[in-house]
Amino acid sequence: MVGVHESPRAFNGAVNAAPGTSVPILVKRPLIADDLAWLIYLCRKRYPQTHNQQTTTAWLFNVVLPSPLLFLAERSERAFCISHLYAMPWTPGELEVDVMFLCADQGGMWESINLLRSSIFWSRSRGCVRWRVSSDTQFDFRPIARRLGCQEIAPRYVKDLTWEDSQVEVGPRAVAEARL
Repeated sequence: MVGVHESPRAFNGAVNAAPGTSVPILVKRPLIADDLAWLIYLCRKRYPQTHNQQTTTAWLFNVVLPSPLLFLAERSERAFCISHLYAMPWTPGELEVDVMFLCADQGGMWESINLLRSSIFWSRSRGCVRWRVSSDTQFDFRPIARRLGCQEIAPRYVKDLTWEDSQVEVGPRAVAEARL
């Protein structure tokens, strides 16, 4: 995104200050391998209990970056967004995009809206019929989703397998009951 008062260098991905201000202009650009240290720093800062550096690094290098036709990975100065294009097996002609990873530094959440809008634009340009975003964090994502024109899908269910199943006895009877 380019603001009204930006210099011509802003179109080339440079982060400038508008004339007469010291506030940097927000320019999005593709996420590249050189951004890994920043990405890990931001993930550790925002999700200190759940972030796994090895998994993030392997996923970024082996899955996301080599597949630009299936993943849109972009960043701004204080946020990044990774979107995934896919088709459900029962509707192979209907492409969808799911925002898999959205992370913003403190005060950078508004930068993420531009990244999400870019993801929506990318989805449309790829001929997708649906664009999805959800949040499994403690942050309320509804205001941003509404601002982007999203509908809330309800009901949405999730089963937390981290604690309940460790307390449940697993045996032939439990497996047979689970199949019902």
